[in-house]
Amino acid sequence: MLVRPLERLVWSGQANGAGGISGVSAWTLATGGDGLTVSAAEFLAGPPVDAAVDQVRAALDEGLARWTGFLVDAAEAR
Repeated sequence: MLVRPLERLVWSGQANGAGGISGVSAWTLATGGDGLTVSAAEFLAGPPVDAAVDQVRAALDEGLARWTGFLVDAAEAR
């Protein structure tokens, strides 16, 4: 895990044991005149990903949208 407060968060992990899925998530934060811009990138690899690329891509998109929504809700509640 890499944490640079107010700049970048990166973490990685594995799911489903040997032969499963390896992943890396990176969130970059940049301050600007209108507030904070957050960019997210995710990378997944492994046989389960190779076998279901479209489904994995859809799940990643859904997960990023959900987590971005949580972030917006938390920021707007302040």
